[in-house]
Formats: sequence, C-alpha cells, structure tokens
Amino acid sequence: MRTIPTALTTAQALTTHRYTSGVEIEGVDRSSYLVAYTYREASMTAKTSQVWLDNTSGIFTTSPPLRGDTVDLERGCYVRNVPYTAELPRLWIEKVTHLPGFVILNCIDFWGRLARWHSRYDVANWVDTWAVNIVDWLFGVTYLTRDGTLDAILVTYKMPRGQSGDVLFKTICSKVSQFPYAGLDRKVQFKTLEAAEASAYTFGWKAEHPVLSATYSQSSPLYNRITVHGQLKHDDTRYTGYTNDATENELAGPREKYIVDPSLDSDAKCLARAEAELTYYIALAATASIIIQPCFGLELFDVVTLANAPWGATSLEARVSSYVEHFHPDAIRQEISVSSAAATALPGATARLVSAGLPYNPALAASAPLSSAYGSPAPDLAAGDISASWIEAGYLSDSLIADATAAIVGPASLSALQAIGSAVYDTSADTHITTAAEAAAAFYASAGRVPEIGDILVDNDTTDAVYRIYIKVASATWATYDTTNTLT
Repeated sequence: MRTIPTALTTAQALTTHRYTSGVEIEGVDRSSYLVAYTYREASMTAKTSQVWLDNTSGIFTTSPPLRGDTVDLERGCYVRNVPYTAELPRLWIEKVTHLPGFVILNCIDFWGRLARWHSRYDVANWVDTWAVNIVDWLFGVTYLTRDGTLDAILVTYKMPRGQSGDVLFKTICSKVSQFPYAGLDRKVQFKTLEAAEASAYTFGWKAEHPVLSATYSQSSPLYNRITVHGQLKHDDTRYTGYTNDATENELAGPREKYIVDPSLDSDAKCLARAEAELTYYIALAATASIIIQPCFGLELFDVVTLANAPWGATSLEARVSSYVEHFHPDAIRQEISVSSAAATALPGATARLVSAGLPYNPALAASAPLSSAYGSPAPDLAAGDISASWIEAGYLSDSLIADATAAIVGPASLSALQAIGSAVYDTSADTHITTAAEAAAAFYASAGRVPEIGDILVDNDTTDAVYRIYIKVASATWATYDTTNTLT
C-alpha cells in the first residue's frame, strides 16, 4: 500500500467528499482539460488506459499530444475545501483520437512499452551475468528505472534479432523470486510474495472503506506441482527442486509443470524457483472481485481484507492481482481483482480422489480394490489390500517381482515402477514399517519430498531379509505387499 497524506487516508473512505483529478503530459499541467480517465493495471500483463480531454477550445488541435509522450495522472478528494491527491504510475501515449470537442489518449504501461521494443540484431549475448544487470540494460534502452533488488542469480542468455523486451524481461523474472509491477516516477518495483504477509487495508460495509459489490470464486490451479531441473552436474545428473500442493493433487489430480533452467547451480536454487512458481499459480486459483469507492493508496500485490463478506464469510484476505480505476463524472470507482483469497468462514472442500497415479489403466481397478486397511506388512486380501495379480497387472517386470533372496530388487531395476508412480529404493529402515506415518517418513527420508498418491516405497527390511512394497493410495493410507508372499 502506497503512503498517501493522512487527510486523504481518512477521507477516501467517505462518500460525502468531492473528488478531484489532474494530469500532466510531458510535465505540462493539463488538469483543466481533463474530463475523465480509465486506468488499468495487472500483474505480469500489459494493459491500456484511456484519458479524455476537453478540446472545445481547439488547444489540442493546434498543439496535439504526441505519440510517446508521458502521461502522469493523479486523483484524490477535497477535505475542508483543500484538495489532497495521490499519483498513479506513469503511462505513455500510444494513440491520439480526435472527436468533436474531445481528444482521447490511448496509453500503454511499462509492460506495453517493453512489448513494443524489439532488438534490431543480436544485440547481446550474456554469459554468467547477474540477472539484475540484464534488467538494468533492458531498462536503459527503454528509458525505465528499476526500484528494488533482485535475487543474486547468474544468467546465460542470448537475445535473438526481433525479440521484444517483455519476452526478455519475463524470462529473467522467471529466474528470480520477485515479481515486477509499476511504481511511481517511471520506476518498476519488485516484490517477493510472502505467504504470511499482513493485510495492508480493509474494505467493508460499515466502519470500513465503502464497498459497492463483491464476488468470490475458487478454481483449480493450472499447475499444482512444479519440478525444476537446473545445471548439469559432473555426474551427468542435474540439480533439482520439487514442490507440490498435496491438497490440490487429491482434489483435481496431478498437474505438473517441468522447468529446465541451466542457470540454477544448486538444489536450493531449483527449489526456490519451484516454490515461487507454485506460489504464483496457487495465488491465481482463489479470486474475488471487489467494487469500491476509490482507494488512492492501492498498489498491485497489496494484501487486503474484505470484512463482512456478503456470501457468509466473516472476512476475506487476498492479494491484489489487477485493478481498474474509473474517474468519470458519473462513475467514480475502482474494480479490484484479488487472488490467493482466503475466506475464514467458507466451508472447506471435501477431499476426494478424482485421479491418481494408481492405476493408470482403469481396468486394473477390477483386479483388487485399494484398501484403507493398514496392518501387517503381508497383504490382507479380505480387507482389500493389493494382490500379486494387481501388481503384475501394473506391468512390473518379472525381474522386479522375484524372490527376495535373489537380491535382484535394486535401484537399477526400479525404473519399471515408473509405469505406475514414482519409486524410491530405501535401505535405511531395518525394522518393520507398521503405520502409514512411518511409511511416509521413510519415503521422505529417501526422496527428500512429501509422498503423493501413486508413489511407491520399496523397503529392504534387513532384520528378516524381506523386501516390502508400500504404495500410497490415499492421504494417510499406504497399501502393502510383502515379498514373502508369492512374488514369482
């Protein structure tokens, strides 16, 4: 939330004050000609805004605004007949339209400015260059200014001829944890979206900032699990980071996004990138639209609260992902879209398994049911545990389904398990695993990540030389199979 005058902070929440607005074009005050405007801003997306000017005097016919000119809007209200105003981020004129008595300026934001700049030739070939240096170079040629720091990440990137600036900028931003947005004074700001960030402002219907209407919706994220592969290591494997939303996996099934980023030279950097990506997609899943009397300190990515939500929730806390501001004689309002919305009194979704890693072939379901029972490591067919025929139907090779004494169940042969899920070979547990929690802990110790439905744990119990297979079939349920029971 931007800092604005104290008098304006109090007055903006009241409906009894007179509103005011102003505009400068290339630093020249043209407020006396300003009729109306519609300002738009969204995260990671170019938006256009419109400014209406009175041209009955003909001033903009003889001395018209030029394409490329800067436009600086401000707005506010009168408090005891004294005007208090606050700025909006800078715009640039893209098109000038003349009407009888009016001129309309169609303006672009900094995203639009980047999108319209294209390289004329192979202008740059960065090798192990700090990401912030590439951003500063791009802003230098597009006359923008960076306000804020970026992660210290080295990037290798070659810009081809004809590539637009926004493509380069988004490529660099995808490698850091900060998200860019329009700041004041021609500056682009960067913000890390903290999960525990406190709300900066409250809207409502009583003592809070006036709300005209509001709606709320929840959807499944486009991706609910992210895997990032980084730089190639000396042993021909890559640094890797992985994260997922287990709840969304159970509700809507796995929706995985794979990213290969050779600039990431550690597992920690890959994990940070994966977590940032997942945070972004989850943030877009729960949304609300709030129409309010203007909030003049509002800033993109602010966390705000909606008190006394009309659909029954006691409150809603969310992050601003876009907004439209109308300053017309008959329509003075803001339309705010918020993401990552969390309503405190909304009923929780009932977990249900829509799809899972096991089994991929629906016909396999008839082989044996997936049991919620968990007890002895040996299969209890009466309780619905998995059977040998079910595992065989899952296309596990004969070399894998073998007598444990042959010692042929090993890491190299576990690739066959990928037919039905992620496999982990674990030899650290020397005692029987008797609970789902112990199976999950053993899986995590081996894989370094939280187990999901469809994951398989192969455990060599050295106390009795028995291999046991654990398959996660529900949120807290692991079906079992024991190699002492007819694996051949």
